[in-house]
Amino acid sequence: MAGAHQSLRIFISYARSDASAFAEELMAGLEAAGFDPFLDQHDIVPGEDWQARLNHLLQQADTIAYVITPASVASERCAWELARAKELAKRVLPVVSVETDEAQTPEALRRLNYIYFTRGRSFGAGLKQLTTALRTDIDWIREHTRLGDMAARWREHSNDESLLMRGAELDAAQTWLAAWKPGAPEPTASQREFISASEAAETSRNNEQRKQLDKLIAVQRSRARLLVGLALVSLIAIGAVGGLLWNSQRQLQEQRRQFEITEQNFLNEIAGLQASAPVQPGAASPGDARQAPSPAEQAIEQSAEQIQNVIQQTRDSIGWRIDVFTCEGVAGARQKAERVVSLLEAEQRRQRESAGQLGVQLRSARLRVLTAAVNQRPGYRVSQDEIRGEAGEAEQVGALRAFLGREGVAVTTRQSSTLTANYLSVFICAPQ
Repeated sequence: MAGAHQSLRIFISYARSDASAFAEELMAGLEAAGFDPFLDQHDIVPGEDWQARLNHLLQQADTIAYVITPASVASERCAWELARAKELAKRVLPVVSVETDEAQTPEALRRLNYIYFTRGRSFGAGLKQLTTALRTDIDWIREHTRLGDMAARWREHSNDESLLMRGAELDAAQTWLAAWKPGAPEPTASQREFISASEAAETSRNNEQRKQLDKLIAVQRSRARLLVGLALVSLIAIGAVGGLLWNSQRQLQEQRRQFEITEQNFLNEIAGLQASAPVQPGAASPGDARQAPSPAEQAIEQSAEQIQNVIQQTRDSIGWRIDVFTCEGVAGARQKAERVVSLLEAEQRRQRESAGQLGVQLRSARLRVLTAAVNQRPGYRVSQDEIRGEAGEAEQVGALRAFLGREGVAVTTRQSSTLTANYLSVFICAPQ
């Protein structure tokens, strides 16, 4: 792997009138030393926003090599570059190419150590001194530039939170800030603001995760309560307590009712937790990676999935709900629907006494009316006798269809888009 200095970017600030040849030679020498130097080689055309172009170059630079010549210290553009480098807290290394009156040199340069390439001094000696200076505090300098770029991008995108640092990257920035020492470029106000905003966002995320963990504890407690209720329901449903309970059917009905209430409350709680989970960044900025779910969010999802599996298993043991709809205004439909309900109620009685004939444990069967107004909606428009169930309920739909067929009630089937667990609909809507 190449050394870290090879990626160090050096902007060469010079005056074209008396330092063009030297600037080109200096750039070649720095490239040979493994650096990444660049300079503004093109004249500014009339009407061009030269400040915007140079500002971008200065922002990308790790260090400014300021070539001191009589023309550069008198140049308005070189003075602007020096002032902008100070605003960005860039490291500036003064390079003397032509002897220049000290009194004419900008104050910001006079307090710095010069590196001389003047007549009588070898170019190689000056280059060695310059490269040594460039490699001083190189890690700090490179991080200074990187954080400056990140802060500028954050500001350009209206302080977009998705561009803030987090985790190990934020830890490294905090370490960098704490490691500043006199002599190195000072962190800018923009960099400090960017790090501070990243810290605040990280604290907010951590607080949100703590809230999620608190909610997770509540979920686990709900699961414990629910599992106890499910165990009682299951014991009664399969007759495990036998003669130990008086009026077991009434007990069963009450336990089922309590289970349905507890079940619905729990599902509402899970839905609330999932809805309140923090939104992860994604499309706010091209190329940004989508953040993985937090451990708390993963635990909530896993807990919800486990408990919903238990609910599903218990539902299977205590039965399915079947609603029989009769279409309003269809001749003979109500009488036929009432017969279907009677068949299902008789099957429930058989299931309590023996295995039954349906092959699907029934929880309830009831008659409902599908009004003409509701039947006009796109999700309905039923005109035949049919059973509707979800994609994963094909086995139960088939068993119910076969059961009704054996009793002389022929129905078709249709897949439902409404997600209702352990629930089937029978529509009796064909004219008799």
